[in-house]
Amino acid sequence: MSTPLAETHVQHGRLAARFFTPDNTPGDWQPYTVNFATPFAGDDVRVIATASDDLVPPPQGTVPVVPVVLGANRNGFTVMARNSDVASGSAGLHWVAVRESPGTRGLPPVDVRTLRVLPQGFMPDGQPGDWNSWPVVFGQPMAQSPSVVASAWWPDDAHSDFRFEPDQLFIPAALWSSGAVPIAVCQGAHRGGLQLAARNGGGWHGVRAMNGVAFSAGPASDPGVMVASGVTAPVSVSRGGGSDRQLIDVAFATPFSAPPVVLFCATNQGLPAGVTPPAAAGWVQSVGTHGFRLAALNTDSVGGPVAYFWVALGCGPACGSRTPSAPPGTTFKPPIKITVPFPFLWAGSSQWAGIVDAEGRAWAAERFEWASSQPEVATVFADGRIQARKPGKAVLVARGEEGEAKVEVEVEVRAVG
Repeated sequence: MSTPLAETHVQHGRLAARFFTPDNTPGDWQPYTVNFATPFAGDDVRVIATASDDLVPPPQGTVPVVPVVLGANRNGFTVMARNSDVASGSAGLHWVAVRESPGTRGLPPVDVRTLRVLPQGFMPDGQPGDWNSWPVVFGQPMAQSPSVVASAWWPDDAHSDFRFEPDQLFIPAALWSSGAVPIAVCQGAHRGGLQLAARNGGGWHGVRAMNGVAFSAGPASDPGVMVASGVTAPVSVSRGGGSDRQLIDVAFATPFSAPPVVLFCATNQGLPAGVTPPAAAGWVQSVGTHGFRLAALNTDSVGGPVAYFWVALGCGPACGSRTPSAPPGTTFKPPIKITVPFPFLWAGSSQWAGIVDAEGRAWAAERFEWASSQPEVATVFADGRIQARKPGKAVLVARGEEGEAKVEVEVEVRAVG
C-alpha cells in the first residue's frame, strides 16, 4: 500500500569510492557492507543504490557502476557494484533504505526532494555522446548535503495512466527509445542542488530521462509525500543481442494522485541461496498513478536470474511535471536555448524539447509560445512535445518574455523490420 512519508522509515548514506577495472576484467566487481545506524523493526527493507563521484581521485575519473543489493534485512545489507564502462576508474555509492509503516521509532526525520530531468539523447556505449549530465537547483536549500539515488525512465508515457504497451522490442512510437541503458551517477551534491549524470551502458543509441530523489536529515519538506515499495518476482536475463530485455509490470496497491518517481535496483531477494544475480540495469518504461512498467536489461557479461527492489515516491501534481521549472524566486538568465535529445527524428516518433537559460537551468516549456515553420513535417505542442510527421526539415521557435530561441530538426524515414 501507499503510506505518507511521515509513517515510512528511511535511512540513507554514502559509500567511499573504490577503484574498478574495465568491464569484464578481474576487479570490475567491488563489495560494500552497510550496517544500519538503527535496526529496522522488520526485514522487509528495500534498498536502492546509485553510483557517485564522492571522493574519487581527480586523475582517475568516475565510472558508471551498476549496483546489486544482496541480503538486505533489518540490520543492513551488502551491495556488489560492477563497472559497466569500457575504461577503468573509481566510483562510490549513494544509498537509501526504505521500510513502510509500521516502522522503527527513533530514526531521524528526513527531508525528501523528488526530481525529474529533461530527456537527452545517448549514443552507443563508448562513443562520444554516451555521457549526459543535468544540473538540479533546489527551491529551498537542504539542511545538509543529501544522498541522491536515481533511475532511468522513458518520458513518452510519463503522464498516461498505467497501461501495458505491446510486448515487442521495437514499436513505432518508441523507435529511438529501445536501446539506451543509462547508468546513473551523482556528480556532486550539496545543500543547494546537485549534478546528475548518466552513461549509456547499451550498444544502441536512444533517448532517456532520469528520475531522482534527494534525501537529507531534517524535517520532511512535504508532508504530502507518499511512498510505496516492493520487490519483483525473479526473471531470467541473458546477455547480448537485445534478447536480454525483460518487461516487468507492477501495480500499486493504492493509486497515487499523480505519477510518482520510481527507482529500482537489482537484488537477489527470492533467488536460490548463494546465487548472485547479474548487474542488470534498465529503465522505467512507463509510469502512471496505478503502476509502472520496468524494462530490465542486462549490462553484465553473463546471464542469470535477477529480481528488483523498487521504491515509488509521489508528492502531488507538482511532481508529475514533465519539464522541470527553476524554483520560485530564481532569477532567469537570458538568453534562452532550446534543447532537443536528437536534432533528427523518425517519422511517427516524438520527443520533448526543453528550455534552458544561460546558466543551464531548465524552465517549464509551458512558459513559452511554441511554433513550427513546417508543421506538416514536425508539429510542436504547448508542452514542448515534438511530433514527427513526414520527411523534411522544420525550424522550431520558442518565444517568451525572456526572449526567443530557435532550433532546426530533421525528420527521416526508418523502415521497421
